[in-house]
Amino acid sequence: MSQSRPENGNTPNDAENNNEYFYTVLNLPRTASDHDIRERYMHLSVIFHPDKQLDESRVETATKNFLEIQKAYEVLSDPALSRDEVRAQLLEIKRREHEMHVDELITPRGRVSLGLDASSLLYKTGTRVSLYEEPKGRLSGVGRSGFAVQHSLAKQVRQGTSVSMLARLSAGRDPDRRSGGAFWGTVRHQFSPRFECQATTSLLRFGTLKLGGNYRHEDYTVASHITFRPSIIDIIHHVYNHPSHAGKVLPSSIPVTLAFSRRLFPTSNAQGLFSFSTTSQFVDMQLSYLSDPYPFDLSAEADELSHATLSERSLHLPSRSGLVGERYWRVGMGIRGALPSLNAQYVLNFSELNIQLRNLVELGLLGVAVVVGAGWTSEDTSSNVSADVELSAGGVALELNFSYLHQHFHMPIALSHEYDPALAFWTALMPSTAFVLAYHFVFKPRNRRRRLDFLRQARRELKEAKPEILRQHEETVYLLRDTARRHTQAEASIDGLVILEAWYGPEEQVEGFESLDLNVTIPIQVLVRKSQLYIPGRRSKAGLQGFYDPVPGVPKSLRIRYTFRGREHYAETPDYLPVVLPLEEHLVQ
Repeated sequence: MSQSRPENGNTPNDAENNNEYFYTVLNLPRTASDHDIRERYMHLSVIFHPDKQLDESRVETATKNFLEIQKAYEVLSDPALSRDEVRAQLLEIKRREHEMHVDELITPRGRVSLGLDASSLLYKTGTRVSLYEEPKGRLSGVGRSGFAVQHSLAKQVRQGTSVSMLARLSAGRDPDRRSGGAFWGTVRHQFSPRFECQATTSLLRFGTLKLGGNYRHEDYTVASHITFRPSIIDIIHHVYNHPSHAGKVLPSSIPVTLAFSRRLFPTSNAQGLFSFSTTSQFVDMQLSYLSDPYPFDLSAEADELSHATLSERSLHLPSRSGLVGERYWRVGMGIRGALPSLNAQYVLNFSELNIQLRNLVELGLLGVAVVVGAGWTSEDTSSNVSADVELSAGGVALELNFSYLHQHFHMPIALSHEYDPALAFWTALMPSTAFVLAYHFVFKPRNRRRRLDFLRQARRELKEAKPEILRQHEETVYLLRDTARRHTQAEASIDGLVILEAWYGPEEQVEGFESLDLNVTIPIQVLVRKSQLYIPGRRSKAGLQGFYDPVPGVPKSLRIRYTFRGREHYAETPDYLPVVLPLEEHLVQ
């Protein structure tokens, strides 16, 4: 059933013109009904499912056939999918595969940096002025503070070895680094899955050589880089003749970077990080602690949801508000030259909204520096937008970043060269307001649509893909019917606990999706003993007799309406919490 030799002689290229190839994959005539297509798909899926293969050597072949069968079923089982739509979908898939292939061949990366100085809008000769005072004159003072263009290409020349080239041109004050032009060539080699080294040299100024290496272990990572320039030979010769000058020359003349990180606890991903680097001006050392990512869910009460339910919610069903994700924090201390500092960072990643909020605070001898930022990434990670506001002794700056298909645009804007907390607050308020508006009018409605699409798909799968489960459920309920009737009669005779109706299904009740609820009245009545019902918690109730999971990956609850001592009551319990009926407030003293 491979694509190279289909049974009727068709090839994948023929599939772009008609559906004949897909019928061949399922070994069906074009007159096959939806029932025939579904039945054949289920039969072949069982045969070629990778998890069903006992021989490991055949898993790869089985996986390819399984994916081919799935693709054929998706196309043929959709009656609304016309021949033109099939052709369009296949062409789109082919186009994406071609783009990915080209990207893997040369890995192009581009970056444009444009720095602006807009401090004249709010300051005049170091004094804060009104925005409406001489607007034309101050607007003319806004100018470019720096500009840089950078582009790189990378090519894998053989297994484990790649070559890359980077060209950079800057004018004025480069917003990223010093001005000038540069053309670098780099060779990287992966000696093993853990050890990688690289060598970089300037193709314009021969003699400069940067050497580096990285070693990654499961529990720690070590990285080191050193730069050699032509003048370093003279420095080493000078130190050799004047040993007393070694401490004054070497640290500030030979750029060296050392970094070490290690997982601190066997049951956690928390890390300790240390870095040491030297430049021509100063020595920089940093020591920090990075916490383990912690999940959070602001869309539901934490007391009612277990960790397992939170995992299901984050991995499958979109939440109601989208305020679900992970958070982590980082604290550290450093010495930059002769200036010590303390720093802390807190990050929130909203996984469903693809949004990150971050906050960095640094306390040093020069004062307090604060950075507040947010970023958004598209579903396919091809696009990214972010904004950061920085307040420091150097002033207030707004940094904007845009990227699309590995092409980046970076724009730092200097709003003030003075320490101005009020200006930083109002500047941060603008992207914050944009985020709130985007959340309410874009992200939240999109999440609701995703929830509805998920539930529609679940309802469709429940009707079409689970006939055997439904049959087993009906047979189990039938077998429990006589026992439930006897329990009901016994409890009714003593005015005890009688189950009127019980439903097991999605925790959130959405109009139009009532069919996802499972009627478990009979199975629940069977569990009643001596006017009491007890179901242990900390596990899903889908494993009870007469139950099954109607919507995998969705937080569920058990809703029971019952009578006790002649009065009707109602109780709703999340899936992973225990059930104890009658409730204490329903007992009659």
